[in-house]
Amino acid sequence: MTIKKPLLFMELAQTMERIMKMVEKSAKIKFEDPGMTMLQIKTLDYIKNNPDTSARNLSKQLYLSASSTSQLFDRLHEQKLITRKNDSGDRRLLVVNLTEKGNKFLEKMKKRHLEVVKNITKFMSVEEVMKMIEIHKNVAERIKKNNELQNTKL
Repeated sequence: MTIKKPLLFMELAQTMERIMKMVEKSAKIKFEDPGMTMLQIKTLDYIKNNPDTSARNLSKQLYLSASSTSQLFDRLHEQKLITRKNDSGDRRLLVVNLTEKGNKFLEKMKKRHLEVVKNITKFMSVEEVMKMIEIHKNVAERIKKNNELQNTKL
């Protein structure tokens, strides 16, 4: 079933944007670090779960341009949260890993992020939270499939 009501699309877009802004605002208050963005935290988490990852892999996974990824790595490296080195097999390839400081910082941020999510969902029933999870997974899967289709057309 394809939705053909433009006003419905607008309302969906507006509610999604409003929720994202509210979550980010709540997270910034909880994180107490205005210099750290959710993207930086997602990047640290990806690097932790994928040691010796390359800029290319990260760009692909987080849907970033090469220049955005490079700037992101620069900021995280300046904060001593990641290390960068050339791959031993391919000197042109840059690989990154978390530092001990980056690991500790990420764990602290994950705990704070969990607090934010708990706070957001504290007035929801278990069924409502489970329904949200189901919807989010469904949307993510459809976006992934749509991106794969677009990539095969190029």
